[in-house]
Amino acid sequence: MGRMNVHRSLLHQERWATDRQIESLRKLAGVVSGPELPRAIGKIAHTVQARGAWLHRVSGGRYGRPDELWPKEWTFDELERAAEETAAHWEEWFASAIDEELDRVVEYASYEGKEFRNTVEDILLHVWSHGFYHRGQVGALINGMGGTPPAIDYIVRVREDDA
Repeated sequence: MGRMNVHRSLLHQERWATDRQIESLRKLAGVVSGPELPRAIGKIAHTVQARGAWLHRVSGGRYGRPDELWPKEWTFDELERAAEETAAHWEEWFASAIDEELDRVVEYASYEGKEFRNTVEDILLHVWSHGFYHRGQVGALINGMGGTPPAIDYIVRVREDDA
């Protein structure tokens, strides 16, 4: 499997795991109250927005830059719509990406205005690990609300894909 194909697989993982966590939270929405549910939705919304911000950077501005990285009080419909749109844009970008693209250096500014330079591969590895991190937090919130976090391990998805 080429380097870019590994990243395509991780993009698929992001989309699959995000969808499963949103579905799990929807089931809890009618059963629980308190700050944990909006906090969990907010963490997923943040990962979606961050993926959009990084796509804006690696694509040279081809895709819009989200206005905020921590959206407040998104509904499930807003979250699902943003997650779908962001994933579709990433898939579009990946459709023409080749392994050599991973070595390209991207110059960009953070939301605070600081200038940075990183390779596309470093950025992609950050995007994936950032998603893993926040999905772990969402899983803990689901558990804390009395729910059962969905199985979102990479190998679970690969097994499902192979079945």
